[in-house]
Amino acid sequence: MKIFFLNKGDEKLGSNRIYIKNLSERMANLGHQVKISNTISEGYDVYILSKSCNINDVISVRNLNNESLIGIIHPSDLNLKLLRKLKKFDFFITGSIEEQDYYYQYNKNVFLLPQIENIKIKNKLHRKKDKIKIGYHGNLEHLEEMEGACSNALERLSKKYDLDLTAIYDQSLGQWKKGRPKNINIVEYNWTSIEDLISNLEDVDIGIVPCTNNFFLDNKKKQSNIFTYLIRKFTGGYNKRHNDYIIRFKNTSNAGRANVFHQLGIPVVAGFWPSNFHIIENRKYGFLAHSENGWYNSLEKLINSFQLRQNIADNVTKEFVSKYDNIDLTKNLLTDIQKILK
Repeated sequence: MKIFFLNKGDEKLGSNRIYIKNLSERMANLGHQVKISNTISEGYDVYILSKSCNINDVISVRNLNNESLIGIIHPSDLNLKLLRKLKKFDFFITGSIEEQDYYYQYNKNVFLLPQIENIKIKNKLHRKKDKIKIGYHGNLEHLEEMEGACSNALERLSKKYDLDLTAIYDQSLGQWKKGRPKNINIVEYNWTSIEDLISNLEDVDIGIVPCTNNFFLDNKKKQSNIFTYLIRKFTGGYNKRHNDYIIRFKNTSNAGRANVFHQLGIPVVAGFWPSNFHIIENRKYGFLAHSENGWYNSLEKLINSFQLRQNIADNVTKEFVSKYDNIDLTKNLLTDIQKILK
């Protein structure tokens, strides 16, 4: 096929790097004619638009050729009211089951391509250490989501163990203040490239992937009491027990951050959302945590046992090799696109 990628985003943005640069290179290596540009060209069978494109770009592509297929990557930045009306897309490319499920309301052709970086699988050797390094990578928003359960757990653990925390994020968007744990040595790196990310995570023993705005209903907290009351009032008593969990996650949530730790052989503790449940089996491929004690106990298990860290690292690298080969995933996506092209 002749495939055109309309890219109007920065490579620092994971979706552009993974779904434009890396995906287009793999498609070209598989024998397809591929072009990337920020201006539209004629004569292609398939047009794939980055999430930074807008509805006018879609109309421009459609006006070139009604027979061409138009797809978009992570359409979360589009005006969804226009998206409903125009129905201009032939397919969506999404990075998680959450996102795929959400966008079925706009299109039946919603293809799932897991958010996986071009990183060589590393067979990391874990050893007994006096100082344990815990690592985070991602954006500032997710970093601030450590506030509460994750941050409190780290503060408690730092009183008992010698810990360092490495935080890698795009500092051009601001400095990390909210949710920053106290009494723990924090080393911050600016996100510059995937190569530097790999280098800065090299000495990390445990990865953390905090979740987006989860609500743990604690009747001791006034704010939680109000929230519980509102949920009961407006949902017909959906949550009737004081200790119920209410889990909130973005429709674009994905396992991308956890995947990087897995590729580098670093065991991870991750928050509750569907994609993380999809790739993490407790103790075998890492740990899932929601409450403060959940984070504390999961991290403490990994801090205390280098052998557990090693077992998980070995398990996840084998899992990645068998299930998440980027070439195979690209072939599957191309097959899906070819079916609707016919």
